[in-house]
Amino acid sequence: MQSDHLVYLSDNLSARPLSRQILSEMKNIFLYLASYIPGLLIRLPHVKDGENTPVVLVSGYMGKSWEWYKLRKNLAQKGYPVYIFTHRFQIGNLVSKSRALEEFLIKNAITKCYIVSHSMGGLITTGLGYRGRDRIKKAISLGTPFQGAPLARLLPASIALWQMRPGTSFMNSAAYGFNTFSNHQSIFAKYDYAMGKASAARLGRFDDILLPEFGHLNLIMGDLGVECIETLLDAEENKDTKKMLRNEKRE
Repeated sequence: MQSDHLVYLSDNLSARPLSRQILSEMKNIFLYLASYIPGLLIRLPHVKDGENTPVVLVSGYMGKSWEWYKLRKNLAQKGYPVYIFTHRFQIGNLVSKSRALEEFLIKNAITKCYIVSHSMGGLITTGLGYRGRDRIKKAISLGTPFQGAPLARLLPASIALWQMRPGTSFMNSAAYGFNTFSNHQSIFAKYDYAMGKASAARLGRFDDILLPEFGHLNLIMGDLGVECIETLLDAEENKDTKKMLRNEKRE
């Protein structure tokens, strides 16, 4: 039987038992929450130097940049300029956050970039207007609640969380944005407690990627998730004809 999605299998990392995946997720939850207050004061700086296509990282709910530490470091070492878009406080609505992301891209003169979003960040990305979308070469969303996040019902009330609940008018209208966003790929975990079911984090396209891991934060903070993102970006970068020509001239 043919699968309707792809599965990421690493050539370098061996599969971890479920118990280790759960322990890794618990550690990442602690680090994620512990970095919130410090992250309000000190955020990871942008890496503006690099010859590759710029990468914009869009944080999810309560993300304050430090969750991207490992991925940012690895991408910078490979020559990617890396920018991190975070949210000040979590009380604003997702429409205004999409506008803020669009202004962030314009202010930093970022064009033809890769944009990697986690969780709520994927909803913010798909809400971009044409001025923002025209600046994106490829979008990758990880653990984004395209069908709404049941966990949002259990968290402290805010406009953004209310909008993310399944069945809200925002989620119903957002479905149009998901379908009209070209060159957009979703990565979803095999077991993601924040989604309720794995399919909730899928765009429903043939190139959706299953990460055979447990957790919501392991998608962007775990070794397998980080490697998967890097692999996708490197593959996309190698398609760039101009980049290939630049490399050939150097040899």
